[in-house]
This record gives sequence, C-alpha cells and structure tokens, in this order.
Amino acid sequence: MMTLYTLFFMLLCCTPSPLPPPRIPTGTLVIKESFQAPGPDRSGNWWGRFDDSGCFWEGHNSSLVVTDELLSKSSAYLLYWNGVEPENPWFCLAPTQLAALQTLIEALPKPSRSAPYRGPVDRWSIIGPDGPKSVVISADDPSSEWQALTDLFRLLSSVSVWGPSRQPTFG
Repeated sequence: MMTLYTLFFMLLCCTPSPLPPPRIPTGTLVIKESFQAPGPDRSGNWWGRFDDSGCFWEGHNSSLVVTDELLSKSSAYLLYWNGVEPENPWFCLAPTQLAALQTLIEALPKPSRSAPYRGPVDRWSIIGPDGPKSVVISADDPSSEWQALTDLFRLLSSVSVWGPSRQPTFG
C-alpha cells in the first residue's frame, strides 16, 4: 500500500521544476536564458540578448546556491538570477548581420512545445509586433523549431564574435 509520503515523494521527483517568468528588458529583439539543471547551484545560469540596434548584452550569475529545499523549487526570479547587465554591450552587429537576424526572427514559427525543466535548458524569447514569444529547449536536444536561431548564435560564437564577459578593470 502506498503511503501519502511515498506519493508526495514521487510527485516531487517527477514534477519538473518551474522556471522563473521571463524579464525582458525594453528594446530587446531576442534573449537567450541558459539554465543549469534544476538543483541548488544556479551559479552557471547566464543570459545573452540582442537589442533592437543589434548590440549584444550578456549577464552571468556570480555564486548563487539555493540550499533550502522549499526555496529551490520556487520560480522566484531572484532565486535564479543575480547577473547584472553591464554598462556597455559586448559587441554590435553590422547592419547586414542585424538584417539577417531580424529576417530569421520574423520567419520563426510560433512555438508548439517547450521542454520540461528536468535538465539544462535554454529559454529563447523573441519580441515581435504581437508581443513576446518564448520557447524552452533542452540543451541536449539538437533539433527544435527554432534551430536556425540556435545555429546563428553558434555561428557568431564560432567566429569569436563573443566570449566570456568582460572583466572589470581596476586602476
């Protein structure tokens, strides 16, 4: 006979953790939020976004560990993010690159499904005339409806357009 405790434990183990609701800065064209697997350590979470003028901004969490079991299952924004947007963008696209990004975004289909948050995931949000569209993609899933957008971000990184966040300079 199944006890209430066993049933509760099974529900906790099998229920995907919720992601915090997206916070999309004004002037964003597309944003990628990269979440580590559910668990107490959220230090590896980071986000990158292109603004309307084609400039790329990114924020990386510093040490962020949520050890309280109840809080670790919360979708509160500050329990997932402590990265701060820098004062300046990392880089800006050339006009032709920005046009290609905008064309690609306009061609993306409305998301039909999102991956559950049971492992590392990326949440992509694009902002169009009809408002934001978001999809959650498993980091282990190379095929998705928005693969072209993922491929473009990979292409930009493969030609060393971006890298780790700039470190503050002292002196």
